[in-house]
Amino acid sequence: MKILMLTPYLPYPPASGGQIRTLYLLKYLSKNHSITLVSLYKDEKERPYAKHLLSYCDEIHLCKRAKNPWKIENIFKSVFSDQPFL
Repeated sequence: MKILMLTPYLPYPPASGGQIRTLYLLKYLSKNHSITLVSLYKDEKERPYAKHLLSYCDEIHLCKRAKNPWKIENIFKSVFSDQPFL
């Protein structure tokens, strides 16, 4: 089965409960399924961690997320933009 996994953070390095759970879920599911991971990241220094997940995922797509998406000016800008809010 092909699985698309969407995460609000990169699951590696596993530093918090959500990252640990996501990483072990990836490991388990990758045994019998083809996984494509789409993950958000905040800082460019997080991008190199994606290579550690290649043994579990067939494809990895990273999307940069805004540093302060909840600022009022960003909310107003998103109303008139063709880009998603987060």
